[in-house]
Amino acid sequence: SNWQMLISHLALVKTNGDTVQLGDGYQWFNLFGGRTSFAYQSLPIGSYKGITFMLGMDSLINHGDPNQWPANHPLNGNTTGLHWGWAGGYVFQALDGQYTTDSASSVTKGFSYHTATDAFKRTYFVPLNFNIDNSTTHLNLNMDVEKYFESPNSIKIADLPISHSEGGTAEVSLMKKLLENSQNVYSLELVK
Repeated sequence: SNWQMLISHLALVKTNGDTVQLGDGYQWFNLFGGRTSFAYQSLPIGSYKGITFMLGMDSLINHGDPNQWPANHPLNGNTTGLHWGWAGGYVFQALDGQYTTDSASSVTKGFSYHTATDAFKRTYFVPLNFNIDNSTTHLNLNMDVEKYFESPNSIKIADLPISHSEGGTAEVSLMKKLLENSQNVYSLELVK
């Protein structure tokens, strides 16, 4: 029912390893709210081998004043709802929904996994060889939510349906497993 992400250092990666930052490097995805498409102008012509981004942001930004950002900026907490004022930082990812304990059950229960705190920021590289020329290039960043729960760590939501990246040992352990699994969640696709 909810999957939102705040990312930073969003950039294309050239085949020689240089990066081309997209916009100011920040972006907010809201998959159920329809915020899933972004346009960037005047990208350098050349060959690329993928994209890179950080789930979360550097500590100074994470603990800075969210009111410093304009209303339409991804880091404006009033726009995204992803700033925990009480905890002094952003929620990097909010993944919420419902589950049943077995396929025959009609009773649903809620789960809530919120990735936050400096300890849980992660950098990703998503590979794909592609070229940018004078024409418009469309890339899809695909995300498979089921992979969060499958590999390399099998996670049963019913065992611990809530982790807000803080608190007890079980919550922290679960968030580490989800983030380890998240290395398999993303793929990149060139759309013609």
